[in-house]
Amino acid sequence: MADLFYRDTTTGKSESITQVKPEVEALFQSIKAAFHADAAYQKMRASVPDYTGQWEPKDFYGPALDTRNRAINAIFDAFMELLP
Repeated sequence: MADLFYRDTTTGKSESITQVKPEVEALFQSIKAAFHADAAYQKMRASVPDYTGQWEPKDFYGPALDTRNRAINAIFDAFMELLP
């Protein structure tokens, strides 16, 4: 089991507050990865030029969208591991 930490913002110290199941830790990590993947996708999508000529806008951000979708699927898989 992994520790869940609390960081005191006034002192900067971290302390363990509870033990978490590996499945819960996997869910937390999946959510964190999904936030990072979504931020990368939004950044790529915003960088698409207004006029792309023969290219579709998705050609510019397609890989980031695929990564984001895989991260969302990982959240679902991690959540399903928690169900009885």
